[in-house]
Amino acid sequence: MISAKTLISEKTLISEKILLSEKALRAATLRRAIIGYEQFQSRAANCDDSNALDELLAFAAREVPFYRSRLQTRLDSDSHAGSSATLGEQDFPLLTRDDLRDCLEDLRAESSREDWSHVFNSGSFSGEPVYVHCDYAMWFAHTLGHYGEIAARSKSVWNALEPHAVGAVNLIDWPEARNATYPMPNLRLSNVETRRFGRGRQKSAERVPGYKDLLATEEEDIATLHHLRRRPPPILAARPWGALRLADMDANTLGDSRIRPKVIATSGGNLYSDQKRALEEWFGCPVIHAYRLTEGGTVGIQEAREAYQVSPYSRLSVLLADGTTSANGIGEIILTNLLNRAMPIIRYRTGDIAELRTTTRSDGTQTQELLDLWGRSAREYVLPDRAIHPRIFDKVLQRGEVRHYRVTQQPGGSFRVEWEPSPNTKDLAHTHHELETALRRAGIPARLERTDYLEAPLAKFRRHIAH
Repeated sequence: MISAKTLISEKTLISEKILLSEKALRAATLRRAIIGYEQFQSRAANCDDSNALDELLAFAAREVPFYRSRLQTRLDSDSHAGSSATLGEQDFPLLTRDDLRDCLEDLRAESSREDWSHVFNSGSFSGEPVYVHCDYAMWFAHTLGHYGEIAARSKSVWNALEPHAVGAVNLIDWPEARNATYPMPNLRLSNVETRRFGRGRQKSAERVPGYKDLLATEEEDIATLHHLRRRPPPILAARPWGALRLADMDANTLGDSRIRPKVIATSGGNLYSDQKRALEEWFGCPVIHAYRLTEGGTVGIQEAREAYQVSPYSRLSVLLADGTTSANGIGEIILTNLLNRAMPIIRYRTGDIAELRTTTRSDGTQTQELLDLWGRSAREYVLPDRAIHPRIFDKVLQRGEVRHYRVTQQPGGSFRVEWEPSPNTKDLAHTHHELETALRRAGIPARLERTDYLEAPLAKFRRHIAH
């Protein structure tokens, strides 16, 4: 039984910088999870309502200084005319990463500044981090709600969940990672277990002071592997790089068994179709990939089909080449999140490129799909005399002897192609020669480089990088 003293306010814990014991941390997380679950359920249930967006816009115009100041002319005009302001989404300015960095306090809702909020950040390793304040509902969507969305899509996963048993294991390769177990009220009271994983990132970590010493050790990675073999969880979650590394370790570490979860859940980076197939074949279960953002939680989920089903609490449009926005077409994803009241995210430029399709149902509600999601990867390489589609490289490099590869366009139009051999590649020189020949026959000016370890950078991994 956890005493009332343990459930002290989180604001006090943060302000006094108390280092929580494992028991106190579980108690604080349980309190957060219960409150967050209730708020998340309440808001998520109304997201399909046609008024949900209007209510968010009215709240932001009233409570958020950043939006209020930029909408003031419109609000004053409506007030002078004797009518109440009816704002549409297009009345709001496009929100950028620079705005998040430069106007953080002005983007916080005034009515919730005294309430508890959690600060998530992204881009720390690119040198340009952004921070987002999240209320209980958004915190829950970020940390625990995603597992519920995964479990709800599979009867076998849901039936495998048991109260107080581990329902999900999340492999984390970030500095704040710690081995811990947290309760999940949305998953039949099962627990999520976080485990440090990813010693293989050591080389990238050398450029981030203090990061290298916080990574899991090789011994910890091996221990995690054997733990997952003995006790495979219903849900195994990881960034794509972590899931691929785990599969490699499982294939190359002696033992009588292999890891067998009910589902693999990946997010936090690009997962390419051939990688997804490889994970499904090795682990013997479906792989569900999510497009998730620090600024907006789970934006879309991809199951067996290539398309991503957009989450109910996200509203998307795309910024087209002519500078206009549309609910259909190819362009940069513009995100509005319906959950977060601590820091409303409205018409946010994500920097990710996709093809969006919006369909209106017979009852007037809409569904959205991302038919293709390129993210920050190149859609095409533009040369002075032609354009080259990335598929040309994929056809050459997606073969059994190649484990990973990366294509980077150089100034002037030539290409640097890095490839890492698979463990079963016997004749490295012969394979290298075959790849060079195939690229030359395709008319691609490329310099081919073999590397023993093509690791993902600390930012999101991209196969195709345009100049």
